[in-house]
Amino acid sequence: MLDITRFSHVNPEDKLNFVSGRGLPHRKSAMTKEERIGMAADLVTGKARLEPSLAQASWLMSVTPAQIRAELKARATANKNGSNGSISDEAVYFVDLWTALSTANREAAFRAMGVADIWDTLAKVID
Repeated sequence: MLDITRFSHVNPEDKLNFVSGRGLPHRKSAMTKEERIGMAADLVTGKARLEPSLAQASWLMSVTPAQIRAELKARATANKNGSNGSISDEAVYFVDLWTALSTANREAAFRAMGVADIWDTLAKVID
């Protein structure tokens, strides 16, 4: 969990890096200028994807963290009331496949995806 980058387990051949904004300030201080330039170039070209922290997102969009939290809470409430808003075609496809899988195949899928990534995703969904 101390590493701020990880590879996508969905398309491992793409080797898309996900950079966690929460650990970025600490990690950045240990990087050389060349490494920081390389990571910045990866982010700009789409080779890496930044998952900003709440504070970083609020700074980028010139809003307060409290305003973002209120929006997230409103979305969570809407989802609990059965209104999941717009769900991507990829998410619908995943749900369809998931519901068709047997328990054994779901367990195999968890192992293939990596339990750590599943827990990270659950932590974002569950408050």
